[in-house]
Order: sequence, then structure tokens, then C-alpha cells
Amino acid sequence: MAPQELLPTPTPMPIGIRGVAFYETPVGSLHCLGEVVNTTAYTLTNVQVKVTLFNAEGTPVAEGKVFAAADLLPPTARAPFSLLFTAPPPNFVSHQVTLLRGEEAGELAKRYVPIQVEEVAGAPYGPQFEISGIVRNLDPNRSAAVVIVVATTYDENGLVNGFRQQKVEVGEGLAPGATAPFRMRLTVYSEKPRDFSLFAFGRAQ
Repeated sequence: MAPQELLPTPTPMPIGIRGVAFYETPVGSLHCLGEVVNTTAYTLTNVQVKVTLFNAEGTPVAEGKVFAAADLLPPTARAPFSLLFTAPPPNFVSHQVTLLRGEEAGELAKRYVPIQVEEVAGAPYGPQFEISGIVRNLDPNRSAAVVIVVATTYDENGLVNGFRQQKVEVGEGLAPGATAPFRMRLTVYSEKPRDFSLFAFGRAQ
């Protein structure tokens, strides 16, 4: 049998990483939240980051890898990432977030339908934060079989303190030019959000 060929990992595209924050959960885990920003002129896919925790001597004591919460990332778009350290090291004093992957989508982008978010509103809802609006299919010819909305919330310093990815109910599909409402509730850390952002994408029929 011929040996299996190992394919090299593509060199990541230049992508911004920002809003990184860490939160302790009620069960003692450490939750890392942040977001990636597509600073290129290309639509990207497979965006993955690595989060490394260091002790006071600068030695790595824990690390994890995670993909951004969006299949596709058009130019200027941003998407959150979330990584949970279930047993965080007690001597963690600093961190580093590095980009591992970020590939030009190429032909894959043709499987997706451009979706616009409109009539957006957001407000506290008890202990949660509620966001509502409508999505519109901007493609003149194709329906979207699936529509996903990704919401990210920020504290007063611009750090990510919550996010949610939710599928929009579109029945048998969202026709060209058609709209559909959505409503989602998020649990956020530390305080109510100072700001939030939305990103939506659709998969073609």
C-alpha cells in the first residue's frame, strides 16, 4: 500500500483578532471569547485560532484551538470565537491568540447566498440580552435553504462578552428578495452589552 500523502496546512491569510476576554464560569472553567476580522479583499473560510495560556515565567501551561463561528467570512466581516478551558491552570497570568488557518474560499463561496440584516433592535431581557430583526436574501436568482445569524456583544471596552449563532426559520427556503424575522436571546458576562454586531449568511438550495 502506498503511504498516505499528507497535505500541508495552507498559509493563513492576514486576519485581525480583537476583543479577546476571559471569564470564569460558575463551575470554575475559563471561557475565552474574542472575534476575528477579515482585513483582506477575499472571502475566507476555515478561520481557526489557537489560544495559549502562560505562567509568570512565560511558559505555556494550556492551549486550545477553535474555529470562528461562521462558515464564510466576506471582506470586512467579523465573527466571534469561543473556547472553554474546563480545567484552567491556576498559575495562568497571560495569554496569546494566534491565527492558525484562514483560507480563500474560492469556488466554495458560490454555494452561499448574500444575506442582509435589517430593522435590528437590541435590549436587555431579564438577565439576558435580546436581539431581533429581519434577514433579506440579496441574491437575484437563488433561494437560501438555510440562513444563519451570528450575534456578538461587547462591553464598554470593546471586549467580547457574549455571542450566539442561530438558524432563522425560512420554511422551504428564502426566495430572492424575500425576508424573514428572527429573534434571539444571549447570556452575557460581567454586565449588559454596550454594543453588539450581527453577521448573516445563507446556504444555497
